[in-house]
Amino acid sequence: MKDTSLDETPLLAVEDLSICFGSPAGPIPAVTDVSLTLGRGETLGLVGESGSGKSTLALSLAGLLPANVTRIPAARYSWTGRT
Repeated sequence: MKDTSLDETPLLAVEDLSICFGSPAGPIPAVTDVSLTLGRGETLGLVGESGSGKSTLALSLAGLLPANVTRIPAARYSWTGRT
């Protein structure tokens, strides 16, 4: 019998992720309370206006944010089943 528990584990799961850019006037929110789940074999498209935070979200998930960015820890974040 095949173990399907790994197949049911999301490849990527994020809950309540927020990202702010630092500025002399104080933090500027770039992404606020984003939650998403991506299962194995699924495709996710991020759609939004220019400047809505799509690239910032992707860079955050890849760990590539610049030094002047504050990533407020997500309530839950797991990548390939790891937390």
